[in-house]
Amino acid sequence: MLVLFFLVSLAHAFYANSKHIYELTPKSFDDVVYKTNHTSVVEFYAPWCGYCQQFRSHYIKAAKASSDVAQYAAVNCDLPENKKLCNEYRIEGFPTVLVFRPPKWTGKVTKENGHSSEIYRGERVASKLTEFVKGRVKNYVKRLNARNVAGFVAPKDKPRVLLLTSKTSISPMFKALAIDFLGSMEFGYLTVTDEIRSEVEKYVDVKELPQIVVIDRDGSFHRYEGPTERTAIAEFLGNYGEAEDGETSPRGAFLKGLKKGLKKGLYKSFRDFKKSRSAKSKSAKNAKDEL
Repeated sequence: MLVLFFLVSLAHAFYANSKHIYELTPKSFDDVVYKTNHTSVVEFYAPWCGYCQQFRSHYIKAAKASSDVAQYAAVNCDLPENKKLCNEYRIEGFPTVLVFRPPKWTGKVTKENGHSSEIYRGERVASKLTEFVKGRVKNYVKRLNARNVAGFVAPKDKPRVLLLTSKTSISPMFKALAIDFLGSMEFGYLTVTDEIRSEVEKYVDVKELPQIVVIDRDGSFHRYEGPTERTAIAEFLGNYGEAEDGETSPRGAFLKGLKKGLKKGLYKSFRDFKKSRSAKSKSAKNAKDEL
């Protein structure tokens, strides 16, 4: 009886306790995967599948390691309400991992805008999946040099975020931050070498590497001095621009609520989430009016 109970609960919530993985249904799939500018990773699985059980710990580990740069989700194809969704994506074996990449940002993302998807065919280990996913993150960060940095930091109608670094490649997390603030802020990075350091310092003070500097519309500089964590950096950037994605955005609140809603049975879609927030807001207002 205990084994039967375990299998039943497992069938309904394979990743319910994972902080970084969202269990999706037909109601929440489009909201999570298609209504974002971030890359999404979705595992289609069946809880009775031995390969899925073996892969489970690796998927959790991969999500924890790279949730800063991509979304991780899962669909239980053993549930009756999910079978149509699994058929739509032609899932024939378990586990199947699909990686969804949004189209180039134009100001609005919908399913009709043409997300592309590909099957992950690599080794089913966390390190390989993480490496694959990081290579699928879209880049909206402009590469700068000593010749064009002056134009980037000059006063403009939009705040800019400048990463000064000794590395020649862009951090995937910095790419993700640029996606969070698409349309609100421009992002650039500059590799500071000994050869160009004196030239760069004509326009921006290079105190240490790496460092992040926000250049406000009026050309004023604001140096970030907090921890190298996406949420902390996003909170700082939120003082100058508006996040459309990520944990500090309304969408981030929805994703947190989706995870809570799955456990408590509150809601399964963004629409349900907004209704819940609206009801709470009205309740709070009524309580205030009664005082």
